[in-house]
Amino acid sequence: MNTLESWIEAACAELGIVEVARPAAPVTAYLLGVAVGRGEPTVGAADRLRRLAVGWAATAAAGGPADAGTSAEAETVAGA
Repeated sequence: MNTLESWIEAACAELGIVEVARPAAPVTAYLLGVAVGRGEPTVGAADRLRRLAVGWAATAAAGGPADAGTSAEAETVAGA
């Protein structure tokens, strides 16, 4: 278990939360904010992350490793 997973488990236990369905959402929102703060257009950055997420989910659903979803693959899966 990595540090992020350990933190999520501890925070959930502390707050009485049984399961977190989307643990990456806050991290993704933070990274989007960093990108926008560095000058990336909000809509463009959000769309790129959306495409990445679609590709990530499709790769995992197909039985591949979830981390195999790259931005280029996400664009292909999303039909972009």
